[in-house]
Amino acid sequence: MAQAIHTRRSVIGGALGLGATAAAARFATAQEGSPEASSAASPAADGEWSFTDDKGVTVTLPSRPERLVIDVNAASPLWDFGVRPVAVFGWLATASGDFGPAGGRIDPEQVEIIGEGEATIDVEALVGLQPDLIITLTFSPDDPLEYWSLAADGPLEQVQQVAPIVAISGVQSSNAGVARFAELAVDLGMDLETPEVTADLERWQASEAAFGTALADKPGISAIFTAPSPDVIYIANPQVAGDLQYYRELGLTIPDVEINPDDGNYWEYASLEEIGKYQTDLLFSSYRGMPVEEFLAIPTVATLPAVTAGQVYTWNQDEVLSYRGIADSLDGVIEAITAADIVTG
Repeated sequence: MAQAIHTRRSVIGGALGLGATAAAARFATAQEGSPEASSAASPAADGEWSFTDDKGVTVTLPSRPERLVIDVNAASPLWDFGVRPVAVFGWLATASGDFGPAGGRIDPEQVEIIGEGEATIDVEALVGLQPDLIITLTFSPDDPLEYWSLAADGPLEQVQQVAPIVAISGVQSSNAGVARFAELAVDLGMDLETPEVTADLERWQASEAAFGTALADKPGISAIFTAPSPDVIYIANPQVAGDLQYYRELGLTIPDVEINPDDGNYWEYASLEEIGKYQTDLLFSSYRGMPVEEFLAIPTVATLPAVTAGQVYTWNQDEVLSYRGIADSLDGVIEAITAADIVTG
């Protein structure tokens, strides 16, 4: 639903995929003639270009798109794979070029910024750039009008008249999301067998293995991931948030949440009194939520087992879906698991 994505934005400000080892195997076999591996490991030939996005929309162009305008959340993983857009935009873009954790390694000196925050995109500036393709995320893949940072009741229709849009799902397991961005990067002409990208992939493999080791040392350790505000504590749904899906697949215990369909499907809107039902060993608080000191001072939060044990950590809800980005996310959770004790049960 369109409402779900709007809810994800307004809260804070806003199919199992390939694992690291499987991804390595996929790209390692690129020269062996596998159609899937070949399409993912080598740039497409000159001529007609086509890509089917996570809405099931196939974009076909006379040639590979060169002038790309990309939402910050999609630009950061593609940047790690070598893609350089002419401009970025989106809920998390800022005119200063400070994109926070969502921006990963994007160099604001190398791109134009044509929209920020509520004014997500400057359509006149977009027209002037003459883009071949626009790339963003989708948090409601089945909704044909839901595109992250391009509200259906705002600029979407005008933007669609400028250039076609490709959307990658933000509600699939993170490892599947990484695979999709890698596939798109290759189709855009990037080489994923460079030493830097190969090193990032190997680091992801190592982090995934270390995650399993950390969990084996703390069997049953549990966590919730929150985005707190003074009146409501938003608790991420592990069946929808891509990083939480992935952590669950790797064995981390994350309790189900209670979703009100009127609020979309990404968050439980828990009152300050309701947070006590989540008795977990670890508590992660989004960098986009209220200051953690204020959060922990709320009386019903202060008595949570994770809080009394000092096991509260920062959560980057805007995980960068590249090899490097997913390794960074894993390493942060590994650090928390390793330092923590099981204080429930």
